[in-house]
Amino acid sequence: MQGFILRRLLFMGPQLLGMSLIAFVISHSIPADPVAAHLGQRSMENPAIVAAFRAEWGLDRPLPEQYLRYVLNLLRGNLGVSIRTHQPVASDLGRALPASAELAFAATIASVLVGVPFGVLSAVRRNHLVDHLVRAVSLLGVSSPVFWLGLVSLYVFYFRLGWLPGPGRLDVGMPEPPRVTGMYTLDSLLAGSWGTFLAALKHLALPSLVLAAATMGLLTRLTRSSMLDVLGAEYIRTARGKGLPERLVVFRHALANALIPTVTIVGLTFGDILAGTVLTETIFSWPGVGRYAFQSAITLDFPAILGVSVLIAAIFILVNLVTDVLYLVLDPRLRRAG
Repeated sequence: MQGFILRRLLFMGPQLLGMSLIAFVISHSIPADPVAAHLGQRSMENPAIVAAFRAEWGLDRPLPEQYLRYVLNLLRGNLGVSIRTHQPVASDLGRALPASAELAFAATIASVLVGVPFGVLSAVRRNHLVDHLVRAVSLLGVSSPVFWLGLVSLYVFYFRLGWLPGPGRLDVGMPEPPRVTGMYTLDSLLAGSWGTFLAALKHLALPSLVLAAATMGLLTRLTRSSMLDVLGAEYIRTARGKGLPERLVVFRHALANALIPTVTIVGLTFGDILAGTVLTETIFSWPGVGRYAFQSAITLDFPAILGVSVLIAAIFILVNLVTDVLYLVLDPRLRRAG
């Protein structure tokens, strides 16, 4: 186990470098000029100002030299300075990441709490009305675009019904809790501020459910498929033949084995959720990494774009590592094979 984890961590460096190279090539292949995105029309007409801007941000150097300089800085833990905010990219990401992490954790928890029970219920009640309803709802969640679902949810639950608050992380005028983790729900609990906690939880509900909709449907369908395979196995028929209660057969014998492939999907979907927060954070004015990436992309902020790419790649790699370790813990056959 220790050797496996060490090998994966050592391989993390080349993976991040490869990801940074891909992001660098793609971002610099866009037929647009970052100078025009950051300087006004009058400044663009002055060659001296344009030349000074390019020299300040290293845009006057050949692309291979720009990438080499970036890699050398990256090896020292320096992600560069944002052209848009004029702040270190690492500092910008440090402020934005807790908001995205809070949203991703909430969406993942909602996906598991809804998707897994629905999948079990659908498998146990196969070809019944409940099964058809669950499959229809899961298909709707998987096929609904995030931007459409987000706008419709805001219109229905915020504008029309008033059940949930609008965009943002807190009510207007409400002070932020003392910063410990950057996650408002957790920080407000640590500070004992129940009013702030409830406000943060209400603001978190709608964007996290919108973000989790597709994952809920995926987990429901996967859990149903895995449960159907396990429920047809010989040892399940043996357990039923011994007269064990159906609840014990389903939850102790069947579900434990059916969850093994589901754990892998949960790990991968957490990375997908965190990487796919761009639309959700933009719609709900959520100041996270996704919104930061969107603002950086439309202004051709190359250091920020590369910083977001490296951060998301690192999170994906770590999540995959944790998922593989959990897979080894849940399935003894893999440990014996290793």
